[in-house]
Amino acid sequence: MSRPEKFTKIPVTIEGWLFDDPMQAPEIARWCGGKPVGVDRDGPAEGIEVPSIDGTQTAMVGDYVLRGMAGEFYPCKPDLLGATYKPAGNSLKAVPSWKPAAMVIASQVLVAIAVCVVVYKAVWG
Repeated sequence: MSRPEKFTKIPVTIEGWLFDDPMQAPEIARWCGGKPVGVDRDGPAEGIEVPSIDGTQTAMVGDYVLRGMAGEFYPCKPDLLGATYKPAGNSLKAVPSWKPAAMVIASQVLVAIAVCVVVYKAVWG
């Protein structure tokens, strides 16, 4: 009978393209085999439909489109990318870090705990 085991992700380098300019949607779409969505003639696109192994997914402005180890494409939010990858040696942009979001959540938790303590003391003395 098998039991749960722990595994560590093997460090790999993937390729990603930040979709930060709606006018770049056609170029990114050609790269990943997708298509721009929400386009008004030759104007900017609202997103890119990315064919992935899980079906078509939509990358919105601000997302990365990633090419994985097996050549598969998929969209990824910057905070998730920053939590799981670091820039490779040739990267010009730093991947946004998850730490600021974690700090906000931690401060909200502390405020909630403080409120609970105040309510507890007010009700039960």
